[in-house]
Amino acid sequence: MKSKNDATRRYQWKLILAKRLYQKGYTRQDVINLIRFLDWLIVLPGELGK
Repeated sequence: MKSKNDATRRYQWKLILAKRLYQKGYTRQDVINLIRFLDWLIVLPGELGK
C-alpha cells in the first residue's frame, strides 16, 4: 500500500478493511480489536486519528 505520506488514504483503507471484516462475519469486538491494533501500528495525524 503506497500511503506513507497520505493520511487520508490510510484512513480510507482502514474503513474499507473494517467493512470487509463485517461482511466476512467478524464480530464487532473482533473488528474493534483489529482496528485498535492497526492504530497502534499506524498513527494517523490529527482528526483522522480519532
